[in-house]
Amino acid sequence: MALYSLPTVTMSFNKKPSGCIFVFIVVCVAIISIGMGVAFFWMRDSAYLTQALSTFLTQRLNTPTTSKKIELTLFPLPCLTVTGLDVDTGRGVHILVEKTLVYPELLVLATGKIDINRICFTTIQVSPSTGSKENNSPLSQLHMPELPTPIEFFSMLPPTQNDLLIRVENFQHPFFARMDGSMVVSPEQKRISGELSAKDFKMDETSVSGLDPGKKISTITATLVKTRFSVTETNPLDMEMSILSPRIHLKEKNTPDISGEEITAKAVVTEKHVALSFDPTDFDSPELTLGVDFEYDRVTNDAGITFTGEKIQIDPARSATLTLLNKNRICQELFWILRGGFAPKVSVSFRSNSLKSLFNPQTMVISGAVKAGVVKIPQTELTVSKINGRVTMNKGILTAHVTHGEVNGGKVKRGTLDVDILGNDHGFEGEFDLSTDLNGLAQTLKGLLPGTLLAGELDRCDKISGTANGTLGLKSTDHGLSVSVKADSIVLGGEYERIPGNIQLTAKTFTFQNDEIFIDNLAATSSLGVLFNINGRITLDTDPVLTISTGSGRLDLSQLFEWLTRFKPIETILSPMASIQGQILLDQVNLDGPILRPRNLAYTINGSFANLNLAGKESSSGISNASGRFMVSPDNQRLTELVATIHSPNPITAMAQTPLLDELSMPFTLSRGVIETKPSGLSFDGDLGFKTGTSLFLSIENKDGGFLLNQATLKDKERRVARLLNREGRFIFEGQLDTHSLEGILNPEGPALKALVRLTGNNHFSVESDPENTPVLSIAFLDIDKMKAAEKKPTEQLLPEDFFPPPFILKADTLKFNGHLFNKVKARVTLGRKKTEITILRARGCTIDFTGTIVDRDGTVDIHFATEETDGDLDTTLSCLHGKQGLVSGRYSLRANLESTGTSSSLADNVKGNFTLNSPKGRIYKLTLLSRILSVINISTLFKGKLPNIDQDGFAYSALSVDADVNQGRIILKNVIIDGQDMTIIFNGWIEPAKNRLEITCLVAPFKTADILIEKIPVLGNILQGRLISIPLKATGTIDNPDVFLLPPAEVGKGLVGTMQRLLETPFKLIEKLPGM
Repeated sequence: MALYSLPTVTMSFNKKPSGCIFVFIVVCVAIISIGMGVAFFWMRDSAYLTQALSTFLTQRLNTPTTSKKIELTLFPLPCLTVTGLDVDTGRGVHILVEKTLVYPELLVLATGKIDINRICFTTIQVSPSTGSKENNSPLSQLHMPELPTPIEFFSMLPPTQNDLLIRVENFQHPFFARMDGSMVVSPEQKRISGELSAKDFKMDETSVSGLDPGKKISTITATLVKTRFSVTETNPLDMEMSILSPRIHLKEKNTPDISGEEITAKAVVTEKHVALSFDPTDFDSPELTLGVDFEYDRVTNDAGITFTGEKIQIDPARSATLTLLNKNRICQELFWILRGGFAPKVSVSFRSNSLKSLFNPQTMVISGAVKAGVVKIPQTELTVSKINGRVTMNKGILTAHVTHGEVNGGKVKRGTLDVDILGNDHGFEGEFDLSTDLNGLAQTLKGLLPGTLLAGELDRCDKISGTANGTLGLKSTDHGLSVSVKADSIVLGGEYERIPGNIQLTAKTFTFQNDEIFIDNLAATSSLGVLFNINGRITLDTDPVLTISTGSGRLDLSQLFEWLTRFKPIETILSPMASIQGQILLDQVNLDGPILRPRNLAYTINGSFANLNLAGKESSSGISNASGRFMVSPDNQRLTELVATIHSPNPITAMAQTPLLDELSMPFTLSRGVIETKPSGLSFDGDLGFKTGTSLFLSIENKDGGFLLNQATLKDKERRVARLLNREGRFIFEGQLDTHSLEGILNPEGPALKALVRLTGNNHFSVESDPENTPVLSIAFLDIDKMKAAEKKPTEQLLPEDFFPPPFILKADTLKFNGHLFNKVKARVTLGRKKTEITILRARGCTIDFTGTIVDRDGTVDIHFATEETDGDLDTTLSCLHGKQGLVSGRYSLRANLESTGTSSSLADNVKGNFTLNSPKGRIYKLTLLSRILSVINISTLFKGKLPNIDQDGFAYSALSVDADVNQGRIILKNVIIDGQDMTIIFNGWIEPAKNRLEITCLVAPFKTADILIEKIPVLGNILQGRLISIPLKATGTIDNPDVFLLPPAEVGKGLVGTMQRLLETPFKLIEKLPGM
């Protein structure tokens, strides 16, 4: 079979043994058989006997066999001499026996019978056949024809044959200079035994080529080869062999030959079994003792071979093996891993159910001890040296059991390494118990984990020293090398680029496995402080995750502040700070989350701080003598038991936008303070003490980007108390508050106090609670226009941007808005960041009492106004609205519901609703539309001079009614009736005041009765025969200057006609054309 590049070796165990020795035995049988039959004929016809022998041997050997002559001598002993026995095997091998001597038994011969007791073969030569084209190498000459079995052989002998001695002298062969020997054939015991001795054995380069595919062997020699053998019916072959001074000569220069003193071997061949063993033999080079055991079951075809070595120096054995078997992959891989040392005893065995696959590497089993060995670990730069232990291999897996060794300066106390020798990727797994000096740890781990996050961080380490006991685990995977490290009793010091100064670490255990680091009971000391009882885990994949918990610690804030400013994001946050001093005492720290995405890091930090002094760059005095406790997490940051003196808001407001601090008078003291930050916002509770003697307790929340006051309690120096409470979103005000109360806590230069002065016009105001504990702000005059103008100037804002007072009741004797004055105003006001709501409980403007709501949501305004005026003066109201007097006179009633939604610029265009107006009696003095209508009718010669002049006398009416809807800023006139004294006008259509446009259709009845019509225009009385007339008109264009023209009757809507019919209570005729037009 073929084992990768092992040489092909064919082993044949036929039922009929073969070899030169049996050629001689068959020759002996032929001589005995023929000799006994022609004993007395030899002297008479030697030629006949020669021919008879040649024919017999040719038939038995199945190959041409001849002899030159046969002679018989009687003195000194009877002897039959066969000269020139020549055997041609037909396979390119020629055997020539110079002389064959046959000696009969004298005592038997005296009785007249022949019994041969001795045969001697002298000068035997083996050479290639003449003209043969077969392979004539010496190895091919060992192939002999199939010969009889021992049973067949003994059956050829005469029944009276006694023991026969056969001697071989001067057997010459290219493999040896001379072979001598003898054998005994015992028919009685059915046994053939003997011994052979070959001197100066030698196989040249050509002869060993079949055994040496790598062409590394020059010759194989031995001074003497001795063989003892025995063949019986039950045991076809039992053989012992001794080879003296064996030597394999190698071609490579400076490569020592492989040599030994003596090799002894045994072989047993039966019909069912073959066994071959080489006794352990000492070799000088390489220095080792080697033995071989081979077994083969000829029935089941099972085979096994075992090589046993002792006292092996691995390095020279490795060199010799790789030289001889340089193309043998399994040897190359084995000795690439096993680099040196001494093996007291090694066993290598193969088993198979077929001779062809005997050397299958999957069946290879190795077992042996190693001392001072050297093992190279695959896929790494690590080498384990000075190894004591055992090495085994089974099913292609090489296992090294280490009891002692060294790796990169560390002492190996125990370890195992499994390597898949036959796998293409040489998968392996190893584990080593180490006691090591840690100064080479960083370099070792970087070599094992190149290009990883851990290797990158180890590059930042320097001057590492310390000791540890632990376990190093290595394993090959589909994704590369997997490294695990388990260490305990760690003492480590060094420098780490990310943390200033020297760092000292002690840990109970450290574990690195599956790209994860586990730390147990680690204590760390650096210039920043001390941390105790650190436990954690770090994953080192593409998105590394950190999980850390600590028991306690102490940090120096001045050192920590200086270190944190090295990091750009944090430096930006801390940039307003000039210095921070104090101490942090950590009770517990927990971290969990992705290292490279700190925003997603979950953490909990508990502890306290003391003697904290914080100075800003703009003010040397910021916060002094601060102390308290803290709890920090991503969703909640909490400071409790706060005590501090606040000298300047700059350091705080620079980091967090808290404009409220700018409004307070400095310095003030803080006690019983609690600050908490949640995703919903910031909250603060605490007592503030001011130098005026005023104290203020505040409870504030920051929600949705704005501040929400939960409670504020003010005690001024006059012992007056004002309290504002937020109960489930409803603010309750208790006590009294005025301008003087606020002077004790507000910064005189702050925007809040200045805005308050501007808001009130420096008028005194008061705040008190009503029966429902709602603040009521009372003020004589409030100028909203001035407030709106200030809003456009950020430097003059009336209120801080994030300040929203609680809902309150506003009472203003006079309120100015959009240039209009509103009196007796009472409204509920709720101000907020996203919603401002004003509920007008009562107000009067332009003599109209009304109620309504105004809601502002992020710039979108919803308004609603309602009124039910029952007795108003038209002239006063219209004069207030339009700024013009004398438009109309009369009393009126008004019912209106109007609403709009939009921005401040689009509110007018989005108004919708309805209103009705009724005026029982009055006179219109100025109305452009009415004037144009009358002017168009007066142009006609029919009505000229017969209609009223509105500009001179006005237009008197007995009833005026308007029924209209409002939509998108357009007034839709559904029904408008002006019932004058002599004339009735009705119309519908629409008006857009904001765009100064209108489109109106109207019917004008110039005379309300037939009598008046006949009186004014007699000619029409006869024509109409009692019916009235109505003139259809159309008005379009601008409100200030409309175009009015006659409208064809067909275009007049049925609604107008019906309305006019009901008003006139008599038939009428629509005029299509007026005379003179």
